[in-house]
Amino acid sequence: MYQIHFRHDINLLDIAWHGLFDPDTVASYAREVKARFVQERFLPGYLLRMDMSRSAVQPQDAVAAFREHL
Repeated sequence: MYQIHFRHDINLLDIAWHGLFDPDTVASYAREVKARFVQERFLPGYLLRMDMSRSAVQPQDAVAAFREHL
């Protein structure tokens, strides 16, 4: 569904999405990103790359969930 890589060598948070999210998946994704952000000790000023080339336009309920959780 998604991959999250923290690249400390170049200060990059590299995320790839591979499909459609639903509200439950968005909640899990948000929890994982937030927890890993703290765990990896990333600080403001990092680079972010979002690869959405393998995902379609997200459903409206998923978009609403992204607004709620992130």
